[in-house]
Amino acid sequence: MKKQLLNRYFLWSNMVFYAPIALLIRTERGITLSEFFYLQAVLSITIFFAEIPLGMITDRIGYKKSMVMSQGLLIIARIVLYFAQTFSVFFFEAVLEGVSFAFHSGTLTAYVYEVFGKEEYAEKMASLSNYGTVGFFISTIGFYFLSRNFHQDALIVFTILTGIIAFIFILPLDEVKRKKRTQIKVSFQWEYLKIMFLNSVLSISYLLVNFFYVGLLQELGISESYMTAFILVYSAIGCLGPILVRKRRFFSTRKNLSFYYGWAMLFFLLLGKLKNYTLFIFMVILPPTLQMIGIYLGEFEQRAIDRWDKDQRATLLSLFSMGANGMDTVFLLLSSQIVRQSFRPIFHAVALIYGILAFTMGRKNRA
Repeated sequence: MKKQLLNRYFLWSNMVFYAPIALLIRTERGITLSEFFYLQAVLSITIFFAEIPLGMITDRIGYKKSMVMSQGLLIIARIVLYFAQTFSVFFFEAVLEGVSFAFHSGTLTAYVYEVFGKEEYAEKMASLSNYGTVGFFISTIGFYFLSRNFHQDALIVFTILTGIIAFIFILPLDEVKRKKRTQIKVSFQWEYLKIMFLNSVLSISYLLVNFFYVGLLQELGISESYMTAFILVYSAIGCLGPILVRKRRFFSTRKNLSFYYGWAMLFFLLLGKLKNYTLFIFMVILPPTLQMIGIYLGEFEQRAIDRWDKDQRATLLSLFSMGANGMDTVFLLLSSQIVRQSFRPIFHAVALIYGILAFTMGRKNRA
């Protein structure tokens, strides 16, 4: 029953019908482009500062309650978005959404790990990702038809409704039984920095896909409108995740990370070098590779927490995510200078990092 409820939650929560016109919704209501980026900064800053406090709260109240609060706040944020007409209201919406994301950070993966155990974690997360992909497909196709027949406000309404349905599927979930603690305290370890770095590399990799794939198309004289087709194709390939997990279930987490780090190194290197249509192949293979890295990195984090402090799981996962958010900011600032000449050196640099990670992860067979 829990499996079906989580599957349905992932399906409905990933239906965001207004996502393709998120910018347009704001600019048509008087928000300038610079104000839009300021609002995005507000969202990121809110997540950054709320991560640790809300992780500690999650460890006190339980994963299910945290998931309920996260989804509830997200629904409220989208209701506020529907009525927003001024910058101050959009600002409030960004803060609500940031708190929702911070509550959600690490909570769901921690819940899956606690409920299904370390042996089933990777395959279960790959399966849940597939349900999220189906939800994404439905909302992408739905956007096409809804936008042709309804005003953009209807897209927000449909997203609110799917959010409410997702919320309903959380309510019957069982809470993870936890020992009562009078105090929660995170004692910093240097090993945390290693995991924060691994999270940062993965996060930066997704930024490259999201920001610079369009640049790769434009260099070949192809319209950015074709990005939708690329997104749909690599999302469909990502549905092979559960099969890939089963194929490598006898390998350790480190070995699996080393394996996919090696492929990511190759793909980033080729995307930085190729200047012909051959790069299309690697453009659609790289994101599913990053997805697999995300699954095994999540497993790596959970098993590390098992060794350190199980009772602070959500707090530590929030700490790891917080580090990635900080590195994203640094990366974006550096990239703004580098891309004035060419963005391809960034692909080369990330390829080098993945090569080093593949080597170091492959040396130790412990996870």
